[in-house]
Amino acid sequence: IPMMDCKIQIQILGLRDLSSPYPMNLPIDTPQVEICCDDPKTACTTKSSSRPSGTNANFMECVEIDVRLPEDKLYAPFLDFYVYDHTTLGFLPEIAVFDKPPIVAYGSMETSQFYPSDA
Repeated sequence: IPMMDCKIQIQILGLRDLSSPYPMNLPIDTPQVEICCDDPKTACTTKSSSRPSGTNANFMECVEIDVRLPEDKLYAPFLDFYVYDHTTLGFLPEIAVFDKPPIVAYGSMETSQFYPSDA
């Protein structure tokens, strides 16, 4: 499949009304968003934020991902969005027993909608 080098720019404004996946509804404290496009090597993350709150965090960041996309949009990959919480079950990160913070939300979107209409 012929491929092309591309740069994807994403403006991440914030999260709203993020629900807690934790037991006893412990709050999400310091979320961070990670975006990748079909390959973990393309992963790019925001800074952690708890302003104004963990469930309504503002990021106001623009991230760029360098990727190789197929020229035919039929084979276009998805952008994957992972939201991590940098407090684990309400505990400080220093106490956490996990290698990576827990994923508290996930989303994805097609990249094919951003291809030129004649591709």
